[in-house]
Amino acid sequence: MQRLVIASLIVAFAQPAAAAEPKARLCPICAKANDDQATYGEKAGNTLARGALNLGLGWTEMIRQPGKAAREGKNVFHGIANGIGFSARRTLRGLGELLTFWTPKVEGEYIHFSKDCPIDTMQ
Repeated sequence: MQRLVIASLIVAFAQPAAAAEPKARLCPICAKANDDQATYGEKAGNTLARGALNLGLGWTEMIRQPGKAAREGKNVFHGIANGIGFSARRTLRGLGELLTFWTPKVEGEYIHFSKDCPIDTMQ
């Protein structure tokens, strides 16, 4: 009985330590596009959707990054510069995914154009 209690305590206290690592939040579209176990159709369709979202929402980085800099007490002009750069990067990634959504995205063989989620605003 004592061993069972000790084993239970070890398991209970070991889980929060493993869960302490922050895991990237992804929307269902990006999660399926990045899932190695997803079927080809699911990955291609979700990569197409993510590309369209990145292309369409890329400009929002020009609003988001200065706001993030202001909230963190950093230089807002630096946030504006980051917003322009992040906006261009997200838009170009979206275009790249729209043009190559049909190619299989396998880690190590093909480039994952985007692991960040266009909908996630908590980055």
